[in-house]
Amino acid sequence: MSSKKWFHVFISLLLMCFVIIASIVIFIDPFFHYHKPQSELFYTLDNERSMNYGILEHFDYDSIITGSSMTENFQTSQADKLFDADFVKVSFQGCTYKEVNDNLKVAFASKHSIKNVIRCLDMDRFFDSKDDMYDEGEYPEYLYNNNPFDDVKYLFNRDVIYTRCAKILSDYFSGHDGGHTSFDDYAYWMDEVTYGKDKIMKDHSLFTAPSEVKSCELSLEEKACISENISQNVTEIASEQPDTNFYIFITPYSDVWWGEKYQDGLLDKQLSAEKLIIEQLLQYDNIYVFSWNSDFKLTTNLDNYADKCHYTDTISKMIIADMSNMKHRITNDNLDDYIKNERNYYSNFDYNELF
Repeated sequence: MSSKKWFHVFISLLLMCFVIIASIVIFIDPFFHYHKPQSELFYTLDNERSMNYGILEHFDYDSIITGSSMTENFQTSQADKLFDADFVKVSFQGCTYKEVNDNLKVAFASKHSIKNVIRCLDMDRFFDSKDDMYDEGEYPEYLYNNNPFDDVKYLFNRDVIYTRCAKILSDYFSGHDGGHTSFDDYAYWMDEVTYGKDKIMKDHSLFTAPSEVKSCELSLEEKACISENISQNVTEIASEQPDTNFYIFITPYSDVWWGEKYQDGLLDKQLSAEKLIIEQLLQYDNIYVFSWNSDFKLTTNLDNYADKCHYTDTISKMIIADMSNMKHRITNDNLDDYIKNERNYYSNFDYNELF
């Protein structure tokens, strides 16, 4: 055989290998880029930013739990029962409001009939700009766009082929039942951490009075930034989807977090931002706002926390249950009292009692 024929044979075999590999990845599709899971295969859910887009686009559901790591320990099985719904959980650790909103747009564009969205608003994101995005690592843009040419980053991805597809096929030939990690277990981290006062306060210095108290008045620039962020990334989609109920809760951080805001002289400004945001949310009939920041027994008890912000799964279950019963709901009638109670408590609490 001539060298020219050998070359053609080699190229043909190489192309055939590429086609076979791509076909295997497309058929298994571990990140659900093209379709829902194959019923006979088992999929491990363990990569939020690579999997959540496909979950929202292809899975069967009518309700969504989403937000930051503050929602990772939520149990969809509990929410299913209390809301009489079929939830998926798509959390994004370290996310911004825009990232959550962009993924909610995917869910609604996929023609799902969505009854409920449960979503957190992290308090340390109140002053983000409307277009801030996650910036703590490489983002799998090729899974989020409609450009077929950059799918090569997925179809010929070493991890996808040698780790995920190989594992799924190995499980199948070993007789593993089909399915996927439950949404109760997806992103659940409580078994991996310790929590409580001894851990949280171990290396924390004593709290001091603020050397300078910042004005509680928000500047025009701050007001505009906050309003634009909430409008673009929270309320706009609620306005576009009037038949969907949006259960939005302010993340209940511990008194350690509040003590640091007080110490830095930022407490009043933080509360002013919170009030502005809630007022904006309450303009929409299908948005229900909740907060446990005035449940001081909760925020003071550090046994409820793994660090100054992240609460235990017990609190996660309480949040779901309370929202289903409309407990701790903030309305136009009680908003002023709620903010007043927060200001009185967090301005006067002796944070060194936490030690």
